[in-house]
Amino acid sequence: MDEQEVNVWMINTGLNGSGSRMKLRETRAMITAALEGKLDNVRFEQHEEFGFEFPTACEGVAPEVLNPRATWTDAIKYQEECNKLVDLFNKNFEKYTAGCSAEILAGAPKKG
Repeated sequence: MDEQEVNVWMINTGLNGSGSRMKLRETRAMITAALEGKLDNVRFEQHEEFGFEFPTACEGVAPEVLNPRATWTDAIKYQEECNKLVDLFNKNFEKYTAGCSAEILAGAPKKG
């Protein structure tokens, strides 16, 4: 991906931390912004546990929707659930570690 300068976008189209589904108009706005290059020059923050980056602004999308942590009203519950997800991801990935490079292994999620 680095060699070919490819951007990869992961867009949540399911539930957010409040238990609500992502709004279709916001999903469409994020996809459109990504495809039109409108996210190329915005500021990004890095997710502490999973390491992915998310934009802090996207036209047509409420800023709090972009940050997974901000969609939860209970910060402690968010952290508990996030740590459970880290454990589940890492446990599931154990079966693939033998064939992975050190670079891939270093990208595993870490508890916050």
